[in-house]
Formats: sequence, C-alpha cells, structure tokens
Amino acid sequence: MKIKINPDQLVEKFKYKLHLWRLRFIAYIKRLLFPLYLFPLKLVTYSAYYLTIFLFKLAIQLIKVSWFCLRWPFRSWPNFFKFLFWGSFFIYFAFTEYRFLSLVEHYGGYSKFFCSGWAVSRTLKRSVVRVVGGLSEGSGFFVSDNQILTNFHVIADEPSPKVVFPDGRFTTPYRITANKDNDLALLYLNETHPDKIFHWVSPQTLQINEPLLAAGYPLGTDLSGEVTINKGNFSAVRHASGFFSDYVQTSINLVQGMSGGRSFLYLL
Repeated sequence: MKIKINPDQLVEKFKYKLHLWRLRFIAYIKRLLFPLYLFPLKLVTYSAYYLTIFLFKLAIQLIKVSWFCLRWPFRSWPNFFKFLFWGSFFIYFAFTEYRFLSLVEHYGGYSKFFCSGWAVSRTLKRSVVRVVGGLSEGSGFFVSDNQILTNFHVIADEPSPKVVFPDGRFTTPYRITANKDNDLALLYLNETHPDKIFHWVSPQTLQINEPLLAAGYPLGTDLSGEVTINKGNFSAVRHASGFFSDYVQTSINLVQGMSGGRSFLYLL
C-alpha cells in the first residue's frame, strides 16, 4: 500500500505548528514580564524550576546509560547478577589468600607455618642421637646426611666419641671439626642418613612467645629410653660480644645430657 505525501499539506501543517509555538512563546513572555514588580522573582523561580527539571532528566538518562553499559556485556540481568556473585566470591578468596601469604611471610615460610607439634616430635625421635664423650655425654642432631652437630664440651678431650642412634646402634666419627669459643663441634660419619636430617628455622623469623620444642637425652646413657622432648616459648635472640654465634633464649628448662640437642619451632 502506497501513501501519497502532499507537500502543500506538510507546509501548511508546519506553518500552523509554528504559529502555535509563536503564540505560546508570546504568552509565556507576557506572563514572565507582567506585572513588572514580579519579574525578578519569576526569573529566579522559572530558572530554578527548569534547571531542576533538566538535571533530573539528565540524571535519569545517565542512570539508564550506566545500567545499559553494565548489562550489555552480560546480555541479560541474570548473567549480570551471576557475575556480581562469583566476582564477590573470587575477591573474598583472593583477599583471604593475600592475608594468608602475609602471615606465612611474617612467620617465616610455609614449612614453618604448617609445622605441628606432633609432626616435629615424631621427627625428633628418629633424628636426635646420643653423643658419648670422654668425660661427659650429650645429644646431637643431623645437619646433613653424614654430619652431626653437638656442643664442644660434650666431646672435649675425647678423640673418638661415640654416636648412639635411637635404636641402640652406635658408630664412631671418622673426623671432627670444632670451635671451642662457640662451643660447637661437627662430627662426620662414614655412613649416610638422609632421612634423619632436620632443617632448621632461622632465629630471625622467630616471634616473641612462639612455641618451641627442645629434644635431647637427659643424663646421657645413665637414663635409657627414647629422646626427651620439652616444650617452652621463644624469648629473645642474644648477641655475645667477641663471638660469631648468636644465642636463642627460651623458657625451656634443660638438664645435663641434653647439651647439643636441638630446639625446634612449631605453631599451634
């Protein structure tokens, strides 16, 4: 179906609307100007009214555009709300992971953070050994697969100290290096024991009042049984002038025979 357009009618219609607009504009100006004493008040009132209407319509349009821009990539409102839900879920776990990593860094690494008293105690029972010197006895622990660290006074004046394992076997180190001033001695064994190595924690990562475990054999071979494990807390790291080593101060009470043993940290 074809619609015929009469140009004359369109022109007449446009002229009529233009005439109506002109009459309305003249009537508006008359209402605005007369009476003259109300013109300033009308000017302020009309300006505020039309400005408010303009700002309101502009805000409505901005809200519509914003909602459209938010909804458009998701094609539908359900998809948009799913995005909000899973996005919030992801942000929550990302923040939780960030806090967890901060705690891990604060406490000195994953290995220390996940350490437990039960796991440390089990490892200590197979890693700490007795060291029998000439005039004294003590304890030691593996710092490598064939090296045992103990105190110098434990093996002082004894060229062939004995290393007694938890199962009762014993061996003699083929080499000894020692530092009398720092009271440390390193015993070298012929056989290797990679399963007995216990990696230490740096004292620099310790926090005040963190739990510590100390392991050793009190009274040496005079008291049979498995390794004794005492629990306490970290107090401070002490620096001694004239010595290369630092000293860790704890609340653990040690007895004779536990010299050369090991202190380990675990987190509750």
